[in-house]
Amino acid sequence: MRAIKVAAMASAFGELLKGLLLSQGLTMTAFARAVGTSHSMISQVISGRNTPPPGKWPSWAAALDLKPGTPAYRRFMRLAAIAHMPKTAQDDFVAWLDQQEHVEQQQERMAAELDRLREDNRALRGIVSSLAHAVHSGSQAEMSRVAEEGIRYIAEPTGD
Repeated sequence: MRAIKVAAMASAFGELLKGLLLSQGLTMTAFARAVGTSHSMISQVISGRNTPPPGKWPSWAAALDLKPGTPAYRRFMRLAAIAHMPKTAQDDFVAWLDQQEHVEQQQERMAAELDRLREDNRALRGIVSSLAHAVHSGSQAEMSRVAEEGIRYIAEPTGD
């Protein structure tokens, strides 16, 4: 019986690494030199025949100019970890990761919207306070000025 040679399929990490190298104009050789490994090792990781060495992930990320705490850095580290899982589980974990990142993006958008609403609330409270002061003082000119300020604030575009 003849042995059938099965070609390795690139992992999600391999695809990510390949894309990062291309987008930054780095060759596998230049990247390998930067991280202290061989061209062969990088080629094997990209093709899925090898996995990224766990102790080297931070230096690999740094060589790709991925900053800790950024979504790109987190994805890089997560996919590096998933690359060490059994091939049969990798697709499921990558799908979960994609969902998780989508949720994180939604949370970031919602946090930004909440910050904007809080700022609007502070500004409107200031306008209401100024208007109340103007009403209390009985100054028609002051009431008109504050009312115009409020109308301008409400009418200005929010940048959405």
